[in-house]
Amino acid sequence: MSEFPYTTQLQAGLGRISQNISLIRLWEEGDTVSSLCEKAENLGEFPNVAGRRLRNIVAEMFAPRFLQPDSTAARNLNQLLNILPQKAIEQFIYLYTARAQEIFHDFVTEVYWTAYEGGRSSIEAPEVRNFIENALIEGKMRKHWEESTIKRVSGYLAGCCLDFGLVTRKSKNSYLINSFYIEKDIALYLAHELKFSGLSDTAIASHRDWGLWGMTKSDVISQLKNLSNEGHFMLQDGAGLTEISWQYENMEEVFHAVT
Repeated sequence: MSEFPYTTQLQAGLGRISQNISLIRLWEEGDTVSSLCEKAENLGEFPNVAGRRLRNIVAEMFAPRFLQPDSTAARNLNQLLNILPQKAIEQFIYLYTARAQEIFHDFVTEVYWTAYEGGRSSIEAPEVRNFIENALIEGKMRKHWEESTIKRVSGYLAGCCLDFGLVTRKSKNSYLINSFYIEKDIALYLAHELKFSGLSDTAIASHRDWGLWGMTKSDVISQLKNLSNEGHFMLQDGAGLTEISWQYENMEEVFHAVT
């Protein structure tokens, strides 16, 4: 993780689910930011987006989520587009957006889910602002953010939550908290993606990304047990250790299991 993990990069695009899906459909192995931009322009995929803005969307929004540090995320989503239901596709994009934008990841896990678990019905705009101001005090930004930047990024965070369905707008400064649960196919994908990244079974169950769905380790174990009962793997959990006998040897086998 960067020494200064919080940036303003969300300004390049919030959830932008439909645009991400369009770019994934266009993307092919070996595509760079430049070649993907050229392809999108030549095909007229985004007729209402100027060339400079399109390049910004691809370079600053799409690439950090799906092409960095390599194109594994783009490759996986490209294969899953015609397999997963729309809700699962949206959660796939949500996962990689949060990974690319640390400020969004932390806002969801620290503010949204704290409010949800506290039984509250809404999040207010001042809470979003307070989160950013506290991050400034903690030195999570490379340089001090001016008032205008704080205001803009507050809007980006709330807008991202709106795009992914975590909240619904109640008023200009208030957002209703929605029920938000992990899709089963995404749980299966995430467990295997973490496994193939080299993590131990115990580390998988404790990984921070589950927190994007408000899941504690015990919640994760319950989810994994459900997947185990469906025959995807064998799970044993006890004495603080989690052991999984994995069935699939690569993501292709996982994708086949999803179908």
